[in-house]
Amino acid sequence: KMTLFQRVAILDSNNQLRSPNWRTSKVEQLFYYLLHRRGQVVDKTELIELLWPDFDLKKAFSQLYTSIYHIRKTIEDYDGHFLLSNTSIGYMLTLEDVSLDVEEFENIVRKDQAISKDTIEEFEYAISLYKGDYLQGYDYFWIESERQRLEQLWTRTVYWILNYYYTQKQSDKIIELATEIIQRFPLEEKAYLFLMKAYARRNQKVMVEQTYAQITELLQKELQEEPQPEITCWYEDWKKKNKEWST
Repeated sequence: KMTLFQRVAILDSNNQLRSPNWRTSKVEQLFYYLLHRRGQVVDKTELIELLWPDFDLKKAFSQLYTSIYHIRKTIEDYDGHFLLSNTSIGYMLTLEDVSLDVEEFENIVRKDQAISKDTIEEFEYAISLYKGDYLQGYDYFWIESERQRLEQLWTRTVYWILNYYYTQKQSDKIIELATEIIQRFPLEEKAYLFLMKAYARRNQKVMVEQTYAQITELLQKELQEEPQPEITCWYEDWKKKNKEWST
């Protein structure tokens, strides 16, 4: 197993953590880039432009070949699960019998199936795989677009799940998941709306008030904005229905 969300980790068949010992930070980045582009031939000139743009060509190729050698030596310890092949123009990294959390996540959430009582556990498992950012802790510029894409895919999926919970009147689960979204992305306004709706269903009026105050204060402080009209309208309607409480 290999995880790329939040913490990069490799677990063997006995679930023991096995950390590669990369010779240099450049070797490490080269491996992660090839892993990022797994199953594709990556041109040598692309790798040189990525990692050694300021070197003269002869020295850059020498650095590339040396780094490829160190990657091959390192992945020898993983019993053929990581295969690095070369062509006349570049290199390709392929995985054999490796369960990759990013692929598991995408394979589930991109299925053409609705969330239902038969599929909800699979979707819950998928979003649980997203424990943090893709390759979190690394600031390689080439990660950013993929990081944002996966973040948006996770966010879209959790809102599908929240909608399902809402139709099933599962307020406890709404509160748990909406709270998780807010902890990760404090400005996700829709999560606050789901949270308020769940508290309202449980007749926890103080929590509805506190949640609306929280998002209002946060938006004003961070963006100098008011909550989205949908949130304000829902809250005002709720207050009218609970007039005795609000006064």
